Amino acid sequence: MRISLRAKAIASLIKDNSKIIDVGCDHALLDIYLVKNKKIPKIIASDINPKALAKGINNINKYQVQHQIITRQGDGLATIDDDINTVIMAGLGGHTIANILIRQKHLLTNIRQLIIQPNNHIFLVRKTLNLLGYIIDHELLIKERNIIYTIMSFKKGNLKYTYKELYFGPILFKNISPLMREMYHHKIAELKSIYNQLSIKHWFKKIKILFEINYIKRYLK
Repeated sequence: MRISLRAKAIASLIKDNSKIIDVGCDHALLDIYLVKNKKIPKIIASDINPKALAKGINNINKYQVQHQIITRQGDGLATIDDDINTVIMAGLGGHTIANILIRQKHLLTNIRQLIIQPNNHIFLVRKTLNLLGYIIDHELLIKERNIIYTIMSFKKGNLKYTYKELYFGPILFKNISPLMREMYHHKIAELKSIYNQLSIKHWFKKIKILFEINYIKRYLK
């Protein structure tokens, strides 16, 4: 089966014999790929959207992996089982991810790894997970269809990150790649566009945007 480069990158971070919940599984192609290509004994494919979950169920039946992938409709981690040790959250907004993790932090007790690919607000996601007792053990940048994705693997740990590490990524910043420079070049252009659309009455937000632009330029000359 064919899956996206982004999904393959996520799968590469999953350890063999992991028991997984994929929150916001959508079409479940990542989950199907995992059971067919790695030693994965159990996956819960979960989505709050019944139409999205129906697509996943159709694909699971098509590839005949019903015995390894359980489908459940629910909010965030609400569908988790006690034996699950790995969480995947990919393709969700950063605020959504952070909100789920904070609201349902009591369900993270047995979670040893989280693979997170937020669509935005990456700083917030890093900060939230760090406050919840997790550290980053791997970070990847993947470009697909002209979009650059940040994929992160978290494990339990007590290290507290600096603002710079939370903003740029503690691992990514150690070896600044051309793809990382490209991503933040786009970020600066996006911030400038927002700045130019704001009226003078939004002066405080304009100052914050200028600070962020200068902050990026300071470290990524």
